Amino acid sequence: MEGWLWRAYGALRDGGRLYLDFNLFAHPERAFTSDTPREVFRITDDHGVRGVYRILRTTYDPACQICVSICETALTYPDGTAHTHQAARYKHIPTLADVHIWLHDAGFTVEREYGGYDLRPISEDTTRAVIVADCT
Repeated sequence: MEGWLWRAYGALRDGGRLYLDFNLFAHPERAFTSDTPREVFRITDDHGVRGVYRILRTTYDPACQICVSICETALTYPDGTAHTHQAARYKHIPTLADVHIWLHDAGFTVEREYGGYDLRPISEDTTRAVIVADCT
């Protein structure tokens, strides 16, 4: 059970409402498996240091619901010196069923849920979920 939900429940009065907004994927293995590098952002700071952050590849393990991304940060300093660092990043990808269990176990009742900010239903194409849960 997620401890932060217990704390949220304890912070609300009876009838209080919790709004959750998170990424949700019906098929995370499709969304989080790629060998194609992609640039996330490129920036130059006030000192002329240029930086690029890339995700080089991602894999998803359905057994543990973990996405592993190999990421690269490349910095180039004004004098031309360059530094590149690669590291693995790990992210747990919960299912909608996981979130429902966590909410129920913390004492919340799901009142409404949407598959995006436009209030469409959650579907196979959903990539973002918004859940409204009441403190019961």
